[in-house]
Amino acid sequence: MKQLFIQFCFLFIFYNLNAQFDCGERYKDKIFSQVKITEGIVYGENYTSKGILKTLKFDIYEPVGDTASERAVLVFMHGGAYWYGDEKHPECTLMGNRLAKMGYVVISPNYRLEPSILSLLSNENMVKAVGRGIQDTKAIIRFLDKNILEDGNTWRLSRQNFFMGGASAGALNGLHLIFLDENDTLQNDWKTYLDEIGGLEGTSGTPGYSSKVAGIISISGALGDVNFMNNNQTPFVSIHNTKDPQIPFNSGHPYSIPILPNIDGANVLHQRAIELGIKNPFYIIPTLDHTAYESLGKAVQPYFDSTVFYMVNFMRDIMGCTEATAIFQPKNIPNLRIYPNPGNEFFVIDTKSINAEIDKIQIFDITGKMIQEVNVNESITKIDANLYAPGLYLIQAIKTDGTLLGKTKWQKL
Repeated sequence: MKQLFIQFCFLFIFYNLNAQFDCGERYKDKIFSQVKITEGIVYGENYTSKGILKTLKFDIYEPVGDTASERAVLVFMHGGAYWYGDEKHPECTLMGNRLAKMGYVVISPNYRLEPSILSLLSNENMVKAVGRGIQDTKAIIRFLDKNILEDGNTWRLSRQNFFMGGASAGALNGLHLIFLDENDTLQNDWKTYLDEIGGLEGTSGTPGYSSKVAGIISISGALGDVNFMNNNQTPFVSIHNTKDPQIPFNSGHPYSIPILPNIDGANVLHQRAIELGIKNPFYIIPTLDHTAYESLGKAVQPYFDSTVFYMVNFMRDIMGCTEATAIFQPKNIPNLRIYPNPGNEFFVIDTKSINAEIDKIQIFDITGKMIQEVNVNESITKIDANLYAPGLYLIQAIKTDGTLLGKTKWQKL
């Protein structure tokens, strides 16, 4: 198990980007100081499982003072196990306020939910709840597609740079949006359940428009079946706790309740993505937790900053920004040897494999902030990490003139 953890802990790749346009500091740093929030915009309506017509609406987060004519947009859906939460869930408000200051437009929609958790304690009800979530997800994207194409592009959105994501149930909505389609083979009862609620497209609003997106952000997400991935190459980024008690990191039942459908979590999806050649950077959080970046309405560090970092890196890569947000941008830079990795109280850097005179070791957190600089006098350097917070660190070896000679990554547990 430990070997498996080490193998996957560093699967997130800091890409060499194919330059398309210069994003500058936009979409990477907080370049705006204020956020405008517009609430209660209606995007459709549909009936709940109790036959009640529900108004579907969203809140939108925009940077104040932004004059860009087309802006990257992220539709970010809340979690809540398909029975609680709405567009004002802290999972979404935290992301909206942070990302809007970086230049993104963030949209937080509601979607249809079950009346209580007891309503979901059956295979049929759970499949139908997910199906309604997929229908509403398609509807919000179709609504925005029509607005961009025909209704004056009210919020100055870039259709090319349109991302969908969410946490927990919201991530399930996003993953099924791109990977579940009419060509997939479903269990007989699943197909019946989905047909009974109107199929995958549903009638939540704005029929006839596109629900395609450039990429998916999955935080603690899963698919009903990993084989759904066979028909689509849309890239996605996965962020998941190894010991998630609600949505399995591997395969299993939500909340470990046997009567609920078996689903495939981020680790299983990543293996399949590798086989299919689908871009899927993977950030693993080695804790017993679920959507670790938020708790009781507050951001939890270092996981909130880490999650934002991986989301932003992913979206900038898909957009083709000319500047990588990763620190280690130069090509053909040797890797430093470091151990133990992952570790806790200390780590040792072995620079003997680098055929150059190294003057300094620099350690950065994943936001790019340098947290320590150490002068190097020997080929083996031991770093005290007791004051480091848990998370991923970026380490580089340089000469006095700033020449980068070696690099690596280290994870503190």
